[in-house]
Amino acid sequence: MKLSDCETAILALSGDMQIIEIKLAEGQVRKAFAVKDNMLIQWDANGRAFRHMLPVECQQACDCDSLEQLSYERDKDLDLKL
Repeated sequence: MKLSDCETAILALSGDMQIIEIKLAEGQVRKAFAVKDNMLIQWDANGRAFRHMLPVECQQACDCDSLEQLSYERDKDLDLKL
């Protein structure tokens, strides 16, 4: 998926979602991460969403080095509409 398509689709889900990081491979989005309220969301290259609920003490500080190491649950409601 293209970077601009990914960003547009994430913001279309919710205007108050904050994109944290987008990882590219060969010019295409490989993974994207965003946070909304107490939820960290990861999307794969196909736009499938996975969520991780953040503890209250971690909601303000997000360590981008460890985003991929967290455990995520599949959340079809947050899939990107591409």
